[in-house]
Amino acid sequence: MPSIDKLLIVKVILRLAGYLPLPALHAIGFLLGSLFAAFPNDLRRDTRFNLKLCFPELSERERKRLLKHALRETFKAMTEVAAFWQWKPERLDALVKETRDLHVLYDAVEKGDGVIVAVPHLGAWELLPIYFSRRIPLHSLYRPPRNIEFDPLVRSARERLGGHTYPANPRGIRSLYKALSQGEVAAILPDQEPRGEGVFAPFFGVPAKTMTLLPKLAERSGAAVVYVFAIRLPWGRGYRIQCLPAPEGVSAADSTVAATAMNHGIEQCAQEALPQYQWSYRRFRKQPNGGKNRYKKQPR
Repeated sequence: MPSIDKLLIVKVILRLAGYLPLPALHAIGFLLGSLFAAFPNDLRRDTRFNLKLCFPELSERERKRLLKHALRETFKAMTEVAAFWQWKPERLDALVKETRDLHVLYDAVEKGDGVIVAVPHLGAWELLPIYFSRRIPLHSLYRPPRNIEFDPLVRSARERLGGHTYPANPRGIRSLYKALSQGEVAAILPDQEPRGEGVFAPFFGVPAKTMTLLPKLAERSGAAVVYVFAIRLPWGRGYRIQCLPAPEGVSAADSTVAATAMNHGIEQCAQEALPQYQWSYRRFRKQPNGGKNRYKKQPR
């Protein structure tokens, strides 16, 4: 099937799903996640492996229960995108039922020295750039999809309410640094395995290749770092948006010290709603000793 047909199918599915209320979108995600938890597949395999690495103290029964919840939340993250990318801003605002410590972000913005917003893959992370782009001058860095024909769809959806997005390449990084130097806000996903430069730092006690981009931007620009995430409320009732100040050391000159602090901040966020973290992501594919990809060896 040609790529253009796949893009058309995705657009049609998004359009149709956008007519559904949030509880229905989350119900579909719940059912899909339950199905993937019941039968062998790569998502189940990778999620199980990550949970075993990060939580060896849990019993097999406890990890199995967490795996089931995590896969349900993973698919809710997929289905809710139809709402985020299409609904009118007033309707999206109504989904935010609670906020906690947003003053941490707004106070940092008010100082005018620039702010780096660290957005972990936790909860409804796709909601955040759309929600905040109407409130602050927001510039976001993102990794383009593997199928480049989907890139305009992703960018237009995230920029539709006024934000600016840049691909994670040297030109995009320069644009982000310029925005910070002008006292604006730059959003970065801090928990993706870097394709290029990175250091190994502990993440839930396991060495993980970690980006140095965010700490280096913080060090060079003098911008504050704030973690922001959106937690799903039960039964499709909406979301709670929450901010946390970054741990001390996130802008340290020593890359390993900074990466360790940054990962600790992600852990603090994830502990607020552990099943809603993206445990299916192959976070530990690279190993400090240069070993082979361990994910492919795991049973489904």
